Amino acid sequence: NEALSAVSHALDPAQHTFNTAIAALMKLTNQLEEFKPSNQLYRQAVSMLAIMLYPMAPLVAAELYARFNGGKLVWDQPWPEPLRVETTKLARLT
Repeated sequence: NEALSAVSHALDPAQHTFNTAIAALMKLTNQLEEFKPSNQLYRQAVSMLAIMLYPMAPLVAAELYARFNGGKLVWDQPWPEPLRVETTKLARLT
C-alpha cells in the first residue's frame, strides 16, 4: 500500500517525479523477497507491481503481468486498489 501511494503520487502529471516512483517500486521488490512465492498475497503484490511499473517500463511490466496472470494483458487492468490484509494473516504468510 505504501508503494501504491508513492507511485500514484509520483505519476501525477503535476509532480513528474519518476525517480520517486521507481524508488518505491524497488523498495516493494525488496520487500517481496521476504514472502513465499507460492502464496496468493505474493501473486497479488507482483501483479500490482507490474501494473504500477507499466507507465514507466511497459514491455517489462507486460511480461511480468502475463507470467503471473495466465497471459492476461497488463494494459487491460485498472490502476490497483490498496490490498486489505490483516496483520496476523500477513505475519503467517512470511
